Amino acid sequence: MLRQYSREELMSFNRPAPPSIPQSRFIRLRLSGLCLFRPTKRPKKRRHRTDQKQYQPSLTAKLCLLNARSIVNKIEALNELVSDARPDILAITETWLTPTNGDHELAACCPSGFSAVHQPRASRRGGGVAVIFKSTISVRRHSHPTFNSFELIDCSLSLRPIAIRLLVVYRPPASSHSVFRDEFSSLLEQIALTNEKLLIVGDFNLSIRDQPDDAAQRLLDSTEAFGLSQLVTSATHEGGSILDLKH
Repeated sequence: MLRQYSREELMSFNRPAPPSIPQSRFIRLRLSGLCLFRPTKRPKKRRHRTDQKQYQPSLTAKLCLLNARSIVNKIEALNELVSDARPDILAITETWLTPTNGDHELAACCPSGFSAVHQPRASRRGGGVAVIFKSTISVRRHSHPTFNSFELIDCSLSLRPIAIRLLVVYRPPASSHSVFRDEFSSLLEQIALTNEKLLIVGDFNLSIRDQPDDAAQRLLDSTEAFGLSQLVTSATHEGGSILDLKH
């Protein structure tokens, strides 16, 4: 025989926050068709703490520039350098890599968690530029026609939440100053309207410290016309000159 309940008792089971009932009582109610689900206590809502610090993504990155003068005989040392310094981006000039063996030798320079892209010199020994970067960075290369006065690798790098357009430049010492000025200005005109933050690094083989010569001053004037400024203020050459530029 089923137990009978008053109207007040039955209505109590439909309250917004009913208390838990004994298992035996719930079974009898379910058999009578008066209760389909066992009432349970509602979980308490967690209040959002306004005093908690909100996560802010980092807006800084570590970038290094190296004139390698051949990485072929420095693979182990370069691998150790990247492992110890852990740069986000390492730009390299004068890799001396070739189109045939360059990919394999550059990959050997990358420790776990790093990747690389490069642009070898196609015609003769020497030259070449490369970028080693953390594998978490998304990299997209941009193609350009071959320049006569300098070598270039042009990449878009996504370092969330910022995007960088990175140009790594190597200008051989013997290249014509006037040809370089014209070709480099033409390059800047092509990419001046990019929405990304533009960063140009490399070995320009132009001395700009203290009193820049005419060729160096014209380069500075050209870059300033595009809203760029020189970031390197200390010597990058054993002779005391600044040959490596960052804009």
